[in-house]
Amino acid sequence: LGYTGRIVAFMKEPRLPYNRSLLSKAIVVQSEGISLRSPEVYHHLGVSVYLSTTVDHLNTTTQTLVSSDGASMSYDKLFIATGCEARRLPASIPGVTGTKGIFYLRNYSEASEIRSGLSNDVDLIIVGSSFLGMETAATCLPHVKSITIISMSAYPFQEIFGPAVGARLLQLYLDKGIVMKMNVQLDSVTSEPQTSALTGMLLTSGEFVSGGMAIICIGMTLNTELLVNTGVEMTPEGSVVADEYLATNIPNVFVGGDIACAPLHPYFNKTSIMTVYSVAMKHGRFAAASMLGMGEPVHTIPFITASLGEFIIEYVGYIKDVEQIEVVGNLEAMKFAAYYMDGDRVTGWY
Repeated sequence: LGYTGRIVAFMKEPRLPYNRSLLSKAIVVQSEGISLRSPEVYHHLGVSVYLSTTVDHLNTTTQTLVSSDGASMSYDKLFIATGCEARRLPASIPGVTGTKGIFYLRNYSEASEIRSGLSNDVDLIIVGSSFLGMETAATCLPHVKSITIISMSAYPFQEIFGPAVGARLLQLYLDKGIVMKMNVQLDSVTSEPQTSALTGMLLTSGEFVSGGMAIICIGMTLNTELLVNTGVEMTPEGSVVADEYLATNIPNVFVGGDIACAPLHPYFNKTSIMTVYSVAMKHGRFAAASMLGMGEPVHTIPFITASLGEFIIEYVGYIKDVEQIEVVGNLEAMKFAAYYMDGDRVTGWY
């Protein structure tokens, strides 16, 4: 866009930005294969990158910030895209705290830890049956002895794809030999007394699921603690309110990605938080133009893929609060399409 001034980027992780959506599809790949840009690109553009560094304090009145290494800095324009963290199992569940072998999947380091723990003698437990849990199960299946999925829902993807498609995907995974424990909750976690190594999970149904490794895929929590008491307007759920230019209510502060409650494409007539990789990528481009005074109203269309072994499901659009889902084609043969209907309008499809 022609900007020639200084750009500073603080990044919590020890590596440059990468395609996070690939983590659950491949569990672990070479970092070069998922990196968005090489180090040389950042150097060529004159971007000062601070890895393994967060912003710990923000003063929107003086337009200054303090990083985790103690450095103070002023800004002319600020873009905040702090994203999410994997939601943890509640510490109130007996046995969770201190048990070894419970993993979460949100970053490259966590993916590497998971991959190093997979082996043909491992009974793997996955908690959660939405995108992350189902993709992770499909990816791990060839590398472990067995997989059991534990879910509070009656069907996989139930809140997204509805009961008809959910029931078909349930059968698909059962046919793969994956054990599906649906409509249950986790009661407690068991471990070896001497080593604290995971041995299994007790369900509220009374069933015991044996396993030496567990991957928890129960959603995300927003990284917006930095913005508390800064004057930046937030929703009750903790996302950041943004206008059509991704500007917040505070001058010179912009927001994007998972934490932004921002307008979608005008077709949907919706303002919503969308924790979708395709939306986050578009936000960066729109926000950059807005910060330089060349902004256009944001018009993102959510798009996501779910890799379920030999099948891939792609969905496009806004699928929250729909009145009905119409499925056409051969669901049994996994050759179908589904349309999300809001009255007589299609708001999404897959």
